[in-house]
Amino acid sequence: MLLNTPENVSKKLYFWVANLKDMFYQENFQQFKNLEVKLYLSREEIEGYNFWRMNFENEVFEKDSEFYICWNPGVVEGAKTSLNSKGYTQVFSEEF
Repeated sequence: MLLNTPENVSKKLYFWVANLKDMFYQENFQQFKNLEVKLYLSREEIEGYNFWRMNFENEVFEKDSEFYICWNPGVVEGAKTSLNSKGYTQVFSEEF
């Protein structure tokens, strides 16, 4: 989706993996204009990365935001429920 989003549109990417060794595409994020990236590691505490899991409870997004979530079914359903309860309707997902 990032590839098809105009450069002048501000974007946020929340990227969560267990360990630093699992982090991929990190160097590619720099090619996108107006992209804010928040990287999360749930099993390692490393400076420059958020520790534990993403939490949308304290985040504020524009009402017309689109969300693309890919993770295990429990995490996907929890994130979708949280976002839908805040009135976000454009929540897309893939489970594995």
